Amino acid sequence: MNRDGTPASRVGVELRSTSETAADGHTTTPAGYYEFRVVRPGQYYLGISLNHTPTRDTPYPRWFYPGTGNQAAAAIINFSGKPDAGTYDFTLPDRQNERIIEGIVLTSEGQPKPRARVTVYDSTEFPVASGAADTAGRFLLRVFADVAYRLHAVWPEYPDKVVSAVPVDIDPGSRPLNLQLILNQRGNSVLDGGRKVPVDHGGTFQK
Repeated sequence: MNRDGTPASRVGVELRSTSETAADGHTTTPAGYYEFRVVRPGQYYLGISLNHTPTRDTPYPRWFYPGTGNQAAAAIINFSGKPDAGTYDFTLPDRQNERIIEGIVLTSEGQPKPRARVTVYDSTEFPVASGAADTAGRFLLRVFADVAYRLHAVWPEYPDKVVSAVPVDIDPGSRPLNLQLILNQRGNSVLDGGRKVPVDHGGTFQK
C-alpha cells in the first residue's frame, strides 16, 4: 500500500536471499498484490529497490519489509523448503522527488556535438537515465534528488575513435543542474574509468 492506504500498483517488489546479492522481482498488480514462488530453502529479505537506486518505474528508496530503510532492522523471512504460504503486507515510503540535469556537449574546439550519448549511473554502476544530445548538443535527463550519481558523455559509440568528457560526480540535492561537457578525452570513460570532477554547489559545471 501507499502511505494514504491506496494500492501501490505497478511497483517492483523484490525478494533477495540474505546470502546473495541477486534479487528476484515482480511487479504489483493494479490492486497492489504481488506473489513469489520460492523453491530454495533459506533466509530472504523482502522489499523494493533492494539492489538499485530508485527508477522511473519504482521511484522509492531502498525499503525492507516490514517498513525500514535499514537492512539491520529488516525482518528475515525463513523458508524451510516444505510446502508453505505466507502473506506479507507493507506500506511504501514516500516517493523520491525528481531532479533535472541538463546541459550541452561540446567538442574540444567548443562546437556542439549532436548525438553524443549522455548517461547517468548510480553507485552500483547501474544506468538510471540516458539520452542523446540533440542537433544543438543539448540534453536533459531526469534523476532523483536524494541519490548520488556519476554522469558520462561519450561519442561516438564505436571503439576506434571514441572520445569522452571528464566524468562528473553529482551529489544528492534538489537543485536543477546545467552542465557543460567537453569531449576532450580519448576512449570510453564508462569502460576505461578516469578521473572525476564534482559539480560545484552553484549547480553549474564547466570543463
